[in-house]
Amino acid sequence: KLFADNCAVCHGESGQGNREVGGPRLAGRAHLKGDSREAVLSQITSPQMGVMPNWNTRFDSAMIKSLTLYVHSLGGGE
Repeated sequence: KLFADNCAVCHGESGQGNREVGGPRLAGRAHLKGDSREAVLSQITSPQMGVMPNWNTRFDSAMIKSLTLYVHSLGGGE
């Protein structure tokens, strides 16, 4: 639900991505900034791309952990 409500608009409902709005694919084999949970967490809390908002200021730590685990479970990305 957290992903669907906040991330799917750019990354797609199943993480397939939407390049037209700057949302890379999250489902696949590799993330742009690394595949580890730590790399996913870093991108969520301190985005290194110019389009993604900093979710660290919008979500509490439990929500960020949940989102990190979900995105990591998608299997990678681009």
